[in-house]
Amino acid sequence: MNELQKLLKKTTINFPGAFNFEDARKILRYVEKELGENVRVDGNFSGHLGINQGESCYVSEVRGLMVYPEGKQIGLSGFSLIRSGENSRGYFSGLKFEPPVGCDLDEINPVELNLYDRVRDIIEEGFAESENLIFF
Repeated sequence: MNELQKLLKKTTINFPGAFNFEDARKILRYVEKELGENVRVDGNFSGHLGINQGESCYVSEVRGLMVYPEGKQIGLSGFSLIRSGENSRGYFSGLKFEPPVGCDLDEINPVELNLYDRVRDIIEEGFAESENLIFF
């Protein structure tokens, strides 16, 4: 596996399905709660507003920032939700962290790498419990 593939694997978390914006938001809330009280997860979104009758409104993009203190250090990472390939109109199938541009995996702050691992574990464990009901 080359360095780019390792970086993509480390920074990408796939959900076991496609989730609409409200459900994806619940997943992010759950992650924030599980990471602890000093963690902050903030985000922005953009979307589509259908003007004609019968057209729907949906969120098409979500980007955000996770701030994660660990001891005396702080992990800070941008992220975006991955649009679903199966249903791209307002559905998300994963989360992608956005490390500093041009950094190899070994150049990323260890606290930030730990954040990636913790979020992955929280999401995977959350989906493993009660057939996804933990988020809802």
